[in-house]
Amino acid sequence: MNPTGRAHRLLEVFINLLLLNLLWLLACLPVLTIYPATAAMFGVVRIWVRQGDQGIVRPFISSFT
Repeated sequence: MNPTGRAHRLLEVFINLLLLNLLWLLACLPVLTIYPATAAMFGVVRIWVRQGDQGIVRPFISSFT
């Protein structure tokens, strides 16, 4: 892998984590949803590790509900 591809992948992972954390913060605004939002966040990361990058919003919402 060339350095440009490595840098692109690193930035992609960073942006995905940033967006996931923003989605988690939005879901935690009502204080009662902190635990389900945290479980959904970890569920998305587990999906990323097992199946590769599958997106952010759909896995988060399906794990949240």
